[in-house]
Parts: sequence; structure tokens; C-alpha cells
Amino acid sequence: MYDNTKTVIRGVFMEISKEEFVKNILKAQVKRRRRREQEYKATVIESMNRCRKKSGKRHIRLEGQR
Repeated sequence: MYDNTKTVIRGVFMEISKEEFVKNILKAQVKRRRRREQEYKATVIESMNRCRKKSGKRHIRLEGQR
């Protein structure tokens, strides 16, 4: 196997060690996972707020319903 891995960053070839390459990939995965979790939480909160707004309007009774 190769000791060094060639990667292209902004068009420049860089020689980095296998460990560093793996570490960079793991770091990118963690970053991606964290962003996905934040987006999911934001979506859930947004949908909860939307439901809360809709249900808030249901409690208002019209004149004829009393």
C-alpha cells in the first residue's frame, strides 16, 4: 500500500500521510453529520411551530357556536 496519499486541494497536489488523510475524511463526516442534525432539528422546530399556529386558531369559537 501507499504510505502517502495524493490529494488535490484547489488544484494543488499535496502529499499527506494515510493517517492524516483518514483523519480529514472523518472530520468531514462529523461536520456533515452535525450540519444534518442541525437542519433536522430546525425542520422539526419549524413544523412544531406551524402546528401550534394552526391549532391556536381552532380554539376561537364563532358567535353561532355558543
